[in-house]
Amino acid sequence: MSKTLPYILRIPQMILIMLRNSEFFIKLFIGRRLEGIQNNFENVIVLKMIL
Repeated sequence: MSKTLPYILRIPQMILIMLRNSEFFIKLFIGRRLEGIQNNFENVIVLKMIL
């Protein structure tokens, strides 16, 4: 009982760490996608200005 208790207490901590990491990766991924979309818009505007 005393051996398994620390593991049970550690599980929520591990889940929290995983959620924080996934949240960070999701923000990073969305940020990259938005940057890519913004760059595409800028490229289109530059091309229209040239043409």
